[in-house]
Amino acid sequence: MKAENITRLSIYTLTAIGTALSYEIQNAPYFIMMFFIFILNSRIRLLFLTPKNRNNLLLVSIISDLALVFLLSSKYPYMTYFLLYITILDSLSLLKSEGYILSIIASAFILFYIKEKGPDIFILNLFIILSLSIFSINKKNLNKDFKETEILFDENRRYSYELENTKKILEDYSSKIESLSTLQERARITSEIHDNLGHKLTGVLFQLEAGMRVSKKDLEKGLDIIESSRATLSSTVDMLSDTLKNINPGEYSNRVLSIKQMIDDFIYSSNIDISFDIKGTPVKLYPSMEVALYKNAKEAITNSARHGKSKKIWITLKYEEKQVILTVIDDGISCKTLVRGMGIKGMEERVKIIDGELFISTEKGFEITTIIPIKS
Repeated sequence: MKAENITRLSIYTLTAIGTALSYEIQNAPYFIMMFFIFILNSRIRLLFLTPKNRNNLLLVSIISDLALVFLLSSKYPYMTYFLLYITILDSLSLLKSEGYILSIIASAFILFYIKEKGPDIFILNLFIILSLSIFSINKKNLNKDFKETEILFDENRRYSYELENTKKILEDYSSKIESLSTLQERARITSEIHDNLGHKLTGVLFQLEAGMRVSKKDLEKGLDIIESSRATLSSTVDMLSDTLKNINPGEYSNRVLSIKQMIDDFIYSSNIDISFDIKGTPVKLYPSMEVALYKNAKEAITNSARHGKSKKIWITLKYEEKQVILTVIDDGISCKTLVRGMGIKGMEERVKIIDGELFISTEKGFEITTIIPIKS
């Protein structure tokens, strides 16, 4: 832009000085007025008219250049044709196909004015015309590239804002899903406490009342009933303890360690041989997913020991790119018809909440597979 302004100023200066030195200007106000009208027309064209929305006005402005130079050259033909270089510059840089036509017309006018000034002047002006033409076309291409770059930058910035907003929306959505999963799990545990523990405690209450009544007539029989109530209450306390542990399984930063500890505790308290194998690289999961893996592993081990009479259990935790797979296989008693008790239903509900899947096979022993998708 700086080089273009210097070029324009040089053309204006050469035209004014050359004309003043070459002629005894009889009508100076006329020359000055026409000269400044040309400059004003050129400045208005550059500052206020653009091809996008003022194409017709641009054409009128450049054609006006030709008319003004024609009027000036009719009285001062020596160097006023220099002004047509401005016309060539603007025609090629501001207009599209029309610009080539107008620049050819302006070039023809220049060559017409200098036809009698010798071959050196002719070649010099021809060189200037070619140089200005190349400069103008390059400037036009650069402006086009610059505008395209600006558009791409604006679009990129807009997409960045949209991506950031989408990211925040997804984070909020994930947080809400996580909260919902936690609430649903709590509701399930509450229902489990109400159904199981409530039923047992009610039974204990009835047993105690019966024991008190019977002991008035038969003390020994009454004590037996109360002892039975104590045993039932003890098992209820154990069940409550297990349920509370399930709500927050372990104080480990990594739930894989919680599963390992749970397996070690189970091996210690039973005669079952359990192997635990981790494949792939463990990744951070949402708490609801980690809890689901822990609880499903514990429920599967409990089922194998309690119902399948298993002696050996194989547990595999496999981390893949888009999912985590927990497989529990035992060598226990297989069954033809699967009865979905509260334990299996609880496993299915946990997995369903986090968009996972649960598969059960009873062909050889018992096999439970929990598949949980990994979400970014």
